[in-house]
Amino acid sequence: MKEAFPDRSVFRVTGETDRARDIRLFESGAGSVVVGTHVLSKLYGLRADLLILHGWEDLLRIGGYRAREKIFQTLTNLVDALRPQKLLLYTRGEPLALPLPFTSRKFYDDELAKRRDAEFPPYFRLAAVNVLKSSRQSGGEVVAAIERLTRDAGLHCPMLGPIELKGRYAFRVILKGKGAAFSALLSSLYGMPGVHIEPDPLNV
Repeated sequence: MKEAFPDRSVFRVTGETDRARDIRLFESGAGSVVVGTHVLSKLYGLRADLLILHGWEDLLRIGGYRAREKIFQTLTNLVDALRPQKLLLYTRGEPLALPLPFTSRKFYDDELAKRRDAEFPPYFRLAAVNVLKSSRQSGGEVVAAIERLTRDAGLHCPMLGPIELKGRYAFRVILKGKGAAFSALLSSLYGMPGVHIEPDPLNV
């Protein structure tokens, strides 16, 4: 950035930035370029003429079913804090497809329609069933019992693992369903040794 704009002051903002000091520096220099992450949404003393968003499509691949919601929330916070006169969204390949005009009601109507079609929360429930045991065999026995219960309930359960973590073995089963039968299945899993259930996990 300094090579591209040699006549401008360039600042980089990270989570370790001294925000109060750097806001004064930003405001003291006309035509400054500020480069940062979502932490910029906390700089309420800074005003931006142009806000450029770059590389956000990566969040769609790693953010799970709530990726677009996270993108929208972060973008809303950035716009609220920086009050840019112009907003430029630059992506490589997959577009973010944020609905315009840029309003909360428009976004959430669009997002809920997509989740309904994909059978994601709040229309269906998700549960990450995590199993942590001291041996691979004991963990496999618990997972086999979970598979039997989910099969009896008519559910498919994709499984991850085993993964060795500091001498212990971790497994993860992802469940999706709804209604009383799904709730009853989760209740039956709570009593199993080494089992921890994460309802509607943020990252799936």
